[in-house]
Amino acid sequence: MNYYILIPILGAVIGYFTNYIAVKMLFRPIEAVNIPIFNIKIQGLLPRRRDELAVNIAETIDNNLLSIDNIIDEFDQEVIKEELDIIIQDTISKKINENFKYVMPRLLKDISREIIVDVIKEEVHANFENWMESLTEKVKKEVDIKKMIENKIKSFPMSTLEEIILKIADKELKHIEYLGGLIGFIIGLGQLLLITWI
Repeated sequence: MNYYILIPILGAVIGYFTNYIAVKMLFRPIEAVNIPIFNIKIQGLLPRRRDELAVNIAETIDNNLLSIDNIIDEFDQEVIKEELDIIIQDTISKKINENFKYVMPRLLKDISREIIVDVIKEEVHANFENWMESLTEKVKKEVDIKKMIENKIKSFPMSTLEEIILKIADKELKHIEYLGGLIGFIIGLGQLLLITWI
C-alpha cells in the first residue's frame, strides 16, 4: 500500500482542525488562562476586546445607522397632537363627571366640558411646537444612544454574544474551517508531488 497518499489527507485534517480551533479561539477561553511554562495568557479575541468592540459598534451605529436625531425625526407630530386631543377630552370628561356629579346639571356639565376642552386644546396646539422643541432638546441631552448600546454589549454574557455572532455568521465560519481543510489538502498534494519527483 502506498502511504504517500496519506500526506494530502493528513494535510486536509490538520488544515481543517487548525481553522476549527482558530474559529473557536475567537470566543474561547472566556476568562484569561495563564500558561506558566511560556509565561503567557491566552484568552479568546472577543472576550479580550469586548469593551473596545462595544465602543466601536456603538459609535458606528450612532454615527451611521441610528442616532437620537433619527429617532426624533420619526415622530409624527400630527399623530401626537391627535393623541393629546383624545387624552385631554377623556381626562376632562372624567374629572368633570367625578367632581361635579351631583353639583351641576347635565347640560351645564356638557357645556363646561366643551368649553374647557376647547380652551385647553387651543392652548396645547398654540404651544405644541415650542413644547416639542423643548422636549426634543431634553431627550437629546438625556438619552445617549451610543452609551446605551455600548453598555448593553458590555453587559451581555459572553455566551449570549457568541450565540448571536454564530447565528449571524455560522455559515461563513464553517466555510473558513472547510477552506482550511482544502488548503491543507492542496499543500499536502504539493508535498506529495515534491516527494515523488525527488
